[in-house]
Amino acid sequence: MTNIQFIFNVADKQGLIFEIIASSVKKNRSSLTLFDDKALMVSLSDMLWHNDVFSFLPHQTNKSSSINRICLSDNGIKHMDDILINATNEKIEGFSRYLKLYELIGLDELEKANARERFTFYKDCGYKLSATDHSQVIL
Repeated sequence: MTNIQFIFNVADKQGLIFEIIASSVKKNRSSLTLFDDKALMVSLSDMLWHNDVFSFLPHQTNKSSSINRICLSDNGIKHMDDILINATNEKIEGFSRYLKLYELIGLDELEKANARERFTFYKDCGYKLSATDHSQVIL
């Protein structure tokens, strides 16, 4: 069953996504990050490619392959099954095929209200949930 972690009060989603991806790579796990903000996806993609030679993280956008460990998508691609990072403000269809789901919640009140609805939905379905303030997150 999918383990779901809500991380709220995230002021810097790009930075947190980078940390989650880097931690996942160190654990030899694959990750898919879904975006509804194309500019954020492009900015994160640039960040992943432009780190120094020892820490850059090769990835693909809007496609995945068996050799690729990191995928960023703004078109709903869902071909991986390890870690899903939700950087959208919506419930992701097919989330239950993933081992771990990170729900990233910003500072906006509408975003928080939508997250509360998703949290209630997951809880009512019996998923294991945790909720952590971004300042307390340890990856």
